Amino acid sequence: MGRLEERDYLIPRAMRIYPYFPEWYWGIAGIIAYFGNETKEALGHFDKVIQPSAVGLFTAVSAAQEMNEPERALELIGRLKEVVPDANTDLFRNARQINSYKDPAMMGRLLDAANAAGLEW
Repeated sequence: MGRLEERDYLIPRAMRIYPYFPEWYWGIAGIIAYFGNETKEALGHFDKVIQPSAVGLFTAVSAAQEMNEPERALELIGRLKEVVPDANTDLFRNARQINSYKDPAMMGRLLDAANAAGLEW
């Protein structure tokens, strides 16, 4: 994933340099914040995404579960299933966008939280 500590500098800088950045930047910022253990911040970023990606929604499900917001996690699972009807944790275990982070502890945290929220294996 790179150096998470740089996120507080690089993402806002990129947004300032080009203030008309695509809204999917918020989804990327949310994923990075989640893996940087900034779960509340991650949810705030995900809330700004109008058309979130499946990976963004999957990560938001896990973030909501970790923030002890099970109703929100279930609502996000519903939105995820609208994008990927057969979504489950195994599908995302092998997703290139997530698996590229290469940290088994981060992957385990993400998958376990999604499963606890109600997303099947």
